[in-house]
Amino acid sequence: MRRSSPETSPESKSKSRKRPTITDVARAAGVSIAVVSYALNGRPGVSPATRDRVLRIADEYGWRPSAAARSLRTSERSIALALVHRDTSSAYSPHFMDFLQGTQHALADHGYTLALRIVADEVHAAEVYRTGWLERRFDAVIIHDLISDDPRLTVASREHIPGIVLGHPDVASPLTAVWVNEPLAISGACDLLCEFGHSTVAFLHADPDRDTVSRNSQAARVSAARHGARLITHTARHPEETASAARAALTAPHPPTALITDSDTNALIVLDVARRLGINVPWDLSIICLGSSPQATLAAPSLTSIDVPFSSIGERVAHSVVALLDGEPAPDVTIELPPVSVRGTLAPPKKVDPLNL
Repeated sequence: MRRSSPETSPESKSKSRKRPTITDVARAAGVSIAVVSYALNGRPGVSPATRDRVLRIADEYGWRPSAAARSLRTSERSIALALVHRDTSSAYSPHFMDFLQGTQHALADHGYTLALRIVADEVHAAEVYRTGWLERRFDAVIIHDLISDDPRLTVASREHIPGIVLGHPDVASPLTAVWVNEPLAISGACDLLCEFGHSTVAFLHADPDRDTVSRNSQAARVSAARHGARLITHTARHPEETASAARAALTAPHPPTALITDSDTNALIVLDVARRLGINVPWDLSIICLGSSPQATLAAPSLTSIDVPFSSIGERVAHSVVALLDGEPAPDVTIELPPVSVRGTLAPPKKVDPLNL
């Protein structure tokens, strides 16, 4: 029989100013926080004896769920999204707000809210999902911008957390995937440049550790090889690195006559670098970017782009989450992007590529 010391007795706890926490109950019961959470919430996976002990100790300590935590769980149904905020993440993309807006509006139509958390990395995001699920703070999760061996997927699979992955089905399993087929669009952009006569093409992309970025790079590489063209790749994780990569590519002994970027923000930086170097766009350099914005279309010249419907993608993700929680079939979804929107930064190369001399 467990004896209470003066320091750990219920009477002592009741006199303490510190509100007893789930950690206190777990320590006193000699079990993990997860086991306590399962026991207190009546979830399966805990033996009757352990459940009784946890409930008894919780009662002795005077533990009660906080009003804030209880209101988070009962007032509204919510979907969690832990956003990794760093130089290499989509948190810096202005288009991500369009995605969030589309997601939130579609969830609201079904009585859900989007619970957004900003975290430092994927490990912290995985912990947010794990603890939040154990404390019943949300109903499902959204995972995006996948990396290799992503800890968020590991936690969601191990804890059986319902969720939707904004990524390729091959890496999303066993969760449902909403896949935006960027690689096919990047391949089409490279095909178009080669058909215009460009035989040296540069591709400026974000962190290659990201699964989608890796697939985009491979798609551009295959397209260039199919046309017998040379592809130069540069990593551009933040604006300063984009400017540096663009300058390095455009001042090389055999510079590209065309360039693809994976964001319109980077394309605008390339346009500025080219202007400073005295390079005439599109006659000396053609540019195609993934994604478009008013700034991109109002630039001089206006940017040729693959227009991505970020708000509609958010709506599609929300509908998949709701279907999953309603017990409906939630198959993987592939969203195809439109063909390149030709604007002012696309033209045949003015000079013969040196490699073809």
